Amino acid sequence: MSRLTLPLLALVFCCLTAAATSRAVIIGIGDYPSERGWHKINGDKDVPLVTDLLLRNGFDRQHIVTLVNEQATKANILRAFHTLAKSAEPGDNIYIHFSGHGQRITDLTGDEKGQDQGWDEAWIPYDASKEYQQNVYWGQNHLVDDELNSYLIRLRRKVGKGGRIVVVADACHSSGGTRAQGDTPSEETWIERGSSDYFILPSSEAISVESANTEDWIFFSACLSSQTNYEYRGNGSLTYALSQLPNPLSAYTAEELIEQVRAKVKQLIPFLQVPQLDCPKQMLSEKVLPK
Repeated sequence: MSRLTLPLLALVFCCLTAAATSRAVIIGIGDYPSERGWHKINGDKDVPLVTDLLLRNGFDRQHIVTLVNEQATKANILRAFHTLAKSAEPGDNIYIHFSGHGQRITDLTGDEKGQDQGWDEAWIPYDASKEYQQNVYWGQNHLVDDELNSYLIRLRRKVGKGGRIVVVADACHSSGGTRAQGDTPSEETWIERGSSDYFILPSSEAISVESANTEDWIFFSACLSSQTNYEYRGNGSLTYALSQLPNPLSAYTAEELIEQVRAKVKQLIPFLQVPQLDCPKQMLSEKVLPK
């Protein structure tokens, strides 16, 4: 090996490392169309908090895509995911955040097990309806977890093992569309995200999605699938907890971050709500976002 080879290899490695980009898609919906059956929440108000969080963590604003209220149709969300997957490069950091309603929907691929058997979880885009209507709405605008999974797998292939994918869902799949009074000193109204009304599909109305359960990313959700996700004074409790972290995301392992978030949510919310972390075992001790 010549004397020039090692310095040249080091230079190439540094160039490849420097080329890594942090990219994000932030989705926030609060003002759903009344005819869709959803009550108003404050998912749209989470977007500035998440944007500021990412800017503090080294993201460039030009690589942060935001979809708010009427912009966040299912077609636009999938278009943003497609663009993200197309532009992503090996080693990139990817952050996807959804603040909005969530709902359980009939599992027609048979991939759900345990307490979730029979039901998929779905994010609710702006143009998704709460109830099934024969020949009108059969869940085609629900963003089902299987479908989201397929896009995340594409992203993983693009960013490679050296990249990082973080997904945050400040939604729930089990709460009712009601508002209950809290017993805090402020006597605030506690707003729930999601619906206890399951979206039930006839077997003949199968949604065509790629069924895949492989997870190779870090996924934070606001609560168990059987729990209610409450807002805290105009923001999602999970989003607010993340925005109040004393250190950058690069300072925490996934395991450390979920403990911080759980402690904060427990302090904020006077009801049982336990944020969840799903990721491969080896990622538990890895930093949420590399420096």
